[in-house]
Amino acid sequence: MRGLALMGVVDIRVGDGTYVRKGANEALSTTRSLHDVLMRGNASKILQARQIVEIGALDAVVANATPENVREIERTLGKAKASVDDFLQFIECDLEFHTAIMRATENEILVEMYRILRKYLRETTVEISQIPGVIDRSIELHEQLARAIKERNVAAARRVTRAHLRDIERLVNIHFALQPEGAD
Repeated sequence: MRGLALMGVVDIRVGDGTYVRKGANEALSTTRSLHDVLMRGNASKILQARQIVEIGALDAVVANATPENVREIERTLGKAKASVDDFLQFIECDLEFHTAIMRATENEILVEMYRILRKYLRETTVEISQIPGVIDRSIELHEQLARAIKERNVAAARRVTRAHLRDIERLVNIHFALQPEGAD
């Protein structure tokens, strides 16, 4: 049931019961389709989707981020920095940081797209973050990204996000020996 709740299929209300959410069929269909893509070994496709969504959202993030959004981004970054000694907590904080950025778009459709992508990012993040030096580099780039958003500098935000995603792609290709695109 927790898995279904994470996928957005059901609401679990302690003491009240479990309820099927409106749109459960779409959530299951979308989640299953993305899962199938990953199971075919196409992690590069997830990275490509992440680039499109995260870089594409930066104009809206910089234009729409409220002071409250900026504080939330900084708060989640602080939590990530404080949790570097607790690997699994760091992963959750890292994902919260990126989700806070997506919420700053003030676009619920982008937030929902990222929510779907986040499940798969967790798996990739767990693997990549175990490589020595990755967490320190990630925090460094996250600090730069938070600063760029706060300063409303979309060019710097894009540059940092591209650098971060290039790092991830390089690590995935090197450490997890992904096959070239098109090879099955």
